[in-house]
Amino acid sequence: YIQAAVGDGVRWDKGGLGGKEAMQAQKRVRMRVDAVFAMADSRNWGRDIQLLCDILASDGSYERTRVAEQQIPLYYCNPDFHFPNEYHLPRISSGAFQTALNAVYRQMTGRDLKYSYFGKPHVVQYRYIEKMLRAQAARLGFDDVGPIFAIGDNPAADVRGARNAGAPWMSVLVRTGCFKGEGNDTTDPADFVVDNVLQAVQLALRGGRPEDGDADAAAAAAEGSGVRAGRGEG
Repeated sequence: YIQAAVGDGVRWDKGGLGGKEAMQAQKRVRMRVDAVFAMADSRNWGRDIQLLCDILASDGSYERTRVAEQQIPLYYCNPDFHFPNEYHLPRISSGAFQTALNAVYRQMTGRDLKYSYFGKPHVVQYRYIEKMLRAQAARLGFDDVGPIFAIGDNPAADVRGARNAGAPWMSVLVRTGCFKGEGNDTTDPADFVVDNVLQAVQLALRGGRPEDGDADAAAAAAEGSGVRAGRGEG
């Protein structure tokens, strides 16, 4: 909505669009907004925070009539605060934009922004995946599935998400992204820690059993939190 409707609307208001394009932009800008779904990183934080605050503090109409309580629901699909890339330090991501939007909305309205989260480490998508895997297993003649291995490089998202989901999920932390340390993460310890995705897949194909002499994987399994310590051994 922001890029297609409001972005075109700004160009339309300034005379940057003409003819059929201007008419289409005008229609999009005058559309009512009933909900906001934040799917990806913003490319222009200042502009997008301004436009989202205009919408979220309003009744959703084209006039953006201010209201005393938030009426427009907001859905975030990726709460990750940072992500790894070729730079040697993690880069801020959607979660950082959400933090900024929440703070600006609070300063503007005096109210806390209300929103719903999807995406790791929240449980909803894990339950959906379980449902789909069990349905597929039934079609193939299997009674059930498990364990399900969640492989990732971000302890706060990938590992915490699998731990929040509980059985039959098992977390495998790889040292290829946000996490590059020795041993296990101290805040969100995984069931297993391996060096790369290939090792994680091999571990899953063994059903979570460490290879002979694989002290790191065995130690990682034993380092899990109290309720899940030792899962995957044997």
